[in-house]
Order: sequence, then structure tokens, then C-alpha cells
Amino acid sequence: ALAVVEGAARRFQSSKDIEVRRAWLREHGVTARFSSARHPKLTRPMLVPDVHLHRDSAWNLPWAGPFTAEYHGFLGVPADGRYGLALESDDGAELAIDTAIVLADPAPHSIHRVEADVALTRGSHRLAVRYVNVNGGGYLALLWKPPGLPWNVIPSAALRPVE
Repeated sequence: ALAVVEGAARRFQSSKDIEVRRAWLREHGVTARFSSARHPKLTRPMLVPDVHLHRDSAWNLPWAGPFTAEYHGFLGVPADGRYGLALESDDGAELAIDTAIVLADPAPHSIHRVEADVALTRGSHRLAVRYVNVNGGGYLALLWKPPGLPWNVIPSAALRPVE
């Protein structure tokens, strides 16, 4: 069973509110799977609102140390055009759209950004992000720049999880 990210659910106090949040995340956001690098059988799948992770976030990983994360879902593109896509990460990350690798930054490093300019058609596109945290803090953000708009973390309304 998929857990709902605890931080997102904390804003809702009653069990009814939490169920509303879970229902919303089934149609917005992405499916994520976090795995311990030291204990490969220790994994934690969940629905999350976006691809934006930092070590102090609400993911509450049940282990310390190195880990990997995989995000899968669909990106809803509102109109044909050229979109800027970027990964900001502390250690390695990779982005694939419709199975084609668009961004790859696999080596361990401190936080920095890689960008690509991609032609996307209106509609739904398969999205996969792979991330590895080697040591220390962890950070990952998937951003976009739709035509004529500024850079932003891709909003959950533009994402849909894999069922």
C-alpha cells in the first residue's frame, strides 16, 4: 500500500481531511519509492505532491544514510511548445520523459542545476526521475519553465501518479 506523505497530511486535522488529501493525491502528484542504500530490501513507497525533496522535509525516511528515490507519473503539458526542464540535486539525478533521458547528472556533488530545452506537445507525457543520495544532506527538485513563464517546481496539478 502507498503511504501519503506525512507532511502533506499534517495540514488536515481530521481523518476525513486526511482521506480527502489521499483522494486528491491519487489524481495529482507522483508515485515515489524511497530505498535505503545500506538495506536494499527496506523501501518506502508513497504518493507525493511533487518532485521536491530535502533531508529536512516531511518524508520521514525510516533510516539514516545513503538512499535512492524513484518518482514515476505523468506530466500534463497544457500547450505545444518549448519547455525548460531542470533538475537541482545534491548528488546524482536523472530525468526521463516518455522513456527518453532528457537530463542526466549521475556523479555525486553538492547542490547544482542542470537544464534542458525540450519540445513538448500538449497532453500527457510519462515522467521518471531517479535520484541517489550518497552521503550528507539530500536535495532534489524538478522544475519547469513553460513558454513565457518563470522557472518553478512543477506543480502537483500538472502531475498525475502511476496507478
